[in-house]
Amino acid sequence: MEKVLDPLIKSQFAQTFEREHQISAILKLKNRIDFEINSYFKSIGWNLKAAVDNESNFLIFFSSNSKEIRMPKELKDRFSLERKGIIATIRRRDANGQFESETVNGKIREGAYGRILENEKEKLAKEVTAKCELYKSEGSTKINFEIGELYGYDISKFDTNSFNDDFELNLKRALIPFKNVIEFNPVTRSISFDFETKEELETYSKFLKSLNMFQTIIAPTHPAFKFKVKTNFIAKKTQKQLFYDKLSKLKGAEFVSDLNMKSGSTVEDTEELTTPKRAKRPELQFIGNLNSRSSNQKKLTFYIPSFFPNQKEIAEAVKEFIESAKANKVNFVQANLKGDEKKNSWLVEAVKKITHPSEAPNGKPVNESLGDFLIDTSKAKSINDESKITEGSEYYHQVKNNELLKLNESQRKAVLASIHCSDLALLQGPPGTGKTTVIAEIIWQMISRDPKHKILLTSENNLAVDNALDRLLNIKGVNQTLANYITLIKPLRFVSLGKPGESSKKKIDEEGAKYSVDRIMQWLDETYIAEEIDEDVVTEESDDDFEEDLDVPSLENNAVQDWMKRIAGRAKNNNPRYANALKDWVTELTYHPKPEIKILFKEKYFEYSNIIGSTCSSSGSPTFKREYSKLQLQKYFINYYKGEKYKESISDINYQLSKGALEDDFSIIDKICNRLRIKEDELRKLITDPTYSFIQSLFFNDINRLSSLIAVRPAPRSLSKMLVRLSFENAGEAATVLNLSNINFDTVIMDEASKATPPEMLLPLCFGKDLSLSVITGSCLRC
Repeated sequence: MEKVLDPLIKSQFAQTFEREHQISAILKLKNRIDFEINSYFKSIGWNLKAAVDNESNFLIFFSSNSKEIRMPKELKDRFSLERKGIIATIRRRDANGQFESETVNGKIREGAYGRILENEKEKLAKEVTAKCELYKSEGSTKINFEIGELYGYDISKFDTNSFNDDFELNLKRALIPFKNVIEFNPVTRSISFDFETKEELETYSKFLKSLNMFQTIIAPTHPAFKFKVKTNFIAKKTQKQLFYDKLSKLKGAEFVSDLNMKSGSTVEDTEELTTPKRAKRPELQFIGNLNSRSSNQKKLTFYIPSFFPNQKEIAEAVKEFIESAKANKVNFVQANLKGDEKKNSWLVEAVKKITHPSEAPNGKPVNESLGDFLIDTSKAKSINDESKITEGSEYYHQVKNNELLKLNESQRKAVLASIHCSDLALLQGPPGTGKTTVIAEIIWQMISRDPKHKILLTSENNLAVDNALDRLLNIKGVNQTLANYITLIKPLRFVSLGKPGESSKKKIDEEGAKYSVDRIMQWLDETYIAEEIDEDVVTEESDDDFEEDLDVPSLENNAVQDWMKRIAGRAKNNNPRYANALKDWVTELTYHPKPEIKILFKEKYFEYSNIIGSTCSSSGSPTFKREYSKLQLQKYFINYYKGEKYKESISDINYQLSKGALEDDFSIIDKICNRLRIKEDELRKLITDPTYSFIQSLFFNDINRLSSLIAVRPAPRSLSKMLVRLSFENAGEAATVLNLSNINFDTVIMDEASKATPPEMLLPLCFGKDLSLSVITGSCLRC
């Protein structure tokens, strides 16, 4: 395509039709006899492995010792298996770092079996061991070998188009890592995927090959493989028209330049973008936002926003760059659309939950009727008992007597309707009618009745989420008889703030930042480094009245510390003997909590957190899923931390490091560091003096290991050890708890829904439970 089709279109048909960027690959699956036999061994719990010998085309059977392999009669009869000999396979990395593989054939008498056969296998093992020692002396590493038995078989008794009953289910599970890309069609027994680059094709092909579950007639990386390519007719436009179309679409977009792009480098000019071919890692420099009105084919004009303090810092940095010698390295500019691409992928994933629901984690809406009533609200279930929302009813007085905020009659009716509806509540009102107040009261009513009620509070921008939380937790203007009970409300935000003192990339003010997990963790442990957050790349429109604090935010301004202050403020002294002790306790909680006190309150706050605040787009991100999963495992982490189980994890790491040093395998420490997201020197320091955040990283690393172990059949011996370490009674309990990665909330509240498209609304609403409430508010709803 790159050498023939694309140049042809560009040279002769550029104004007539275009090729779609995505190319489709469809692979017809064929079974392989060794895959079929290995599946059989697994089903009966036998520790044997089958492989096809590429030279003789015989089957090789490997076991863990030199004993004679006594083949099951069912298998022998099915494929007419007949022993032909013995063989050894040697794998090693030579002195040049290249992996080598070879086979050594052993000789046996025809019909040999029992001790005679075993003696020959032991003799072959000694011969191969000597050969391995020779390779080792020549500088080879990672040397291992296996002794197997060669068997002939009747190929006519094996149907490559037939798979066992468990194949479809096992394949779907295996494809979960690429569930949004690679699809299996059980009717045609084929796998299909779309790709745009050669790297993507190689990645998907390598993954499919690694499954060892099937073979294909021809590999997609083979030059003869035929792909499905789509072309579309386009209306003829002049180059000038095409340019101004692009200019209009990129209005206000952020532009950057790769300073590693040299003027002599080649550039691919396509209809979509001008992108350089570069070998070096990109060094992107922010240039500015495109001013489309002042730009034309001869020049591009950029402006640098400088309203917010962090934008002023960026503007100063750009000015300094322009005045430096580095500015001469700018040879081209390009739009930075990384955030839009990620957000679009999340939106597509949300829509697929409706159009193609699956049993994979978060593969379908929690409320399976969502797809119906999101498009047609009349299909939502009505309130079961209308009397519950009528003025003067028992439920009316329950709400009125428990009001935290001062409501008028229409607001009170909105709250009543919201907490008693089954599927969906739509609240509409012009600006200034108190929708934020109503949202805060709905949250209070639900949590005051059930503190374990889980609520997802979303909006199209961070400020709206923060306003609702601030309205709820600001004790000024609330019912003072209920003010002490605000401690029931424990909100969190999943948002990255960067390192302390740095300007945040997110448009989130200090009121929202104090609820972030990052802020709380940095307050607990100064060595805490936030994980790379996906939402950082998602752009968001800022409100005109948004203002940032000019001061560097204090880590003390966080949700857990506020919670501690409220608890301290409720302390009452009824005995003068304890006056001084109580005063000291209040002072410590309020101003100078000890590290162990911080940790205690943080753990309880996280364990019983009942509100998650998020923008609509962020709720579809991998970060949101990861942080949600961590919250569900808090009580297990507490046991792990207090029981010092992390010492066992550190012991495992020390064992792996010593094993790697012994075998000259330096990749082991790299793998450990990658899993824990730390550098080698940090790892060696932390395993001797572990910090709280490092212990948390160890816990979630072990959780990931446990998830892998549970999926293995038969269960490995290390599973029971890991279950005890992580405080699970058995594998069933662990599987149930880990399945909580299926995100669900009792209630989803979406503010400013009029600004969201249906796919954007789907992102958070997919997490609302059956017969639960999705409250959607807006000035002018699209329903």
